[in-house]
Amino acid sequence: MSGYWSDGYRQDCSGFVSMAWNLDRSEWTGSLTSVAERISKDQLEPGDILLFHNAKDPENGSHVTLFGGWTDSSRTRYTAYEQTRPATRKQATPYAYWTNSAQFLPYRYRGLAEGGGRNADGYPGRETWRRLFS
Repeated sequence: MSGYWSDGYRQDCSGFVSMAWNLDRSEWTGSLTSVAERISKDQLEPGDILLFHNAKDPENGSHVTLFGGWTDSSRTRYTAYEQTRPATRKQATPYAYWTNSAQFLPYRYRGLAEGGGRNADGYPGRETWRRLFS
């Protein structure tokens, strides 16, 4: 949580999401909900996140992943893009996550552009995420 890339984003999971969402600063798991809205599992699309914030001990258990799309028709596994030690990884992950699964909740960035373009803040639209993650 204390390391930063040269572009100003932290080298942790929430810094990774902040960078992917093109936020103007590096958010943390406890503040990502201020730029996102809660959605249902059925609404998940590439570029959304699955977030678990452990309010009692944020540095122990809190985590966020980028949703890259479903890997099976039963929607029990998805492609997760996440920053974990020692590096960023992409892997098929059980919904909602390996641990604390019931506490991981889906969210969508409020600045998401409709269609394939970008919004005024430069955030990719849904079609861009579909192309990137398919």
